[in-house]
Amino acid sequence: MHFCSLLIYCRIKLVYKYDFVTSKYIYQYLYASPFETEQFDVIFVFLVYAGSSELPTVRIEPRFQTVTEGDPVEFRCIASGNPQPEMRWYGGQGGVISPESSFVDGYFRIPSAKRSDEAEYFCEASNEAGTVNVRTVLYITGK
Repeated sequence: MHFCSLLIYCRIKLVYKYDFVTSKYIYQYLYASPFETEQFDVIFVFLVYAGSSELPTVRIEPRFQTVTEGDPVEFRCIASGNPQPEMRWYGGQGGVISPESSFVDGYFRIPSAKRSDEAEYFCEASNEAGTVNVRTVLYITGK
């Protein structure tokens, strides 16, 4: 094994991957001897967790919902990340959401469900690390 020093040029390789257990990116800096030709002769491995940004995680509660026509509907989008992600709802039949619906602090509400509200809806959470979408379905039954 060769040692890198200030007098010898050292090759550096940056490798990163997403760790689903910790929900963070792991960056590995691999320092190697300049005398190795095919593979890196690893002398030091540093794991650095990127603390500046974190991909959002998102869930919708309830996951799916069935309501009777005329009943109120409420879905909650819960998102976390660094920085805190911005959320928006979209979807509906033909991409149109009922004009009577409201969106406040991650809550999507329809005061009185109509057959035309039966559709897929999506909560989208975005920050500088990326965008994540989660799907839910609203089912409407007759009275």
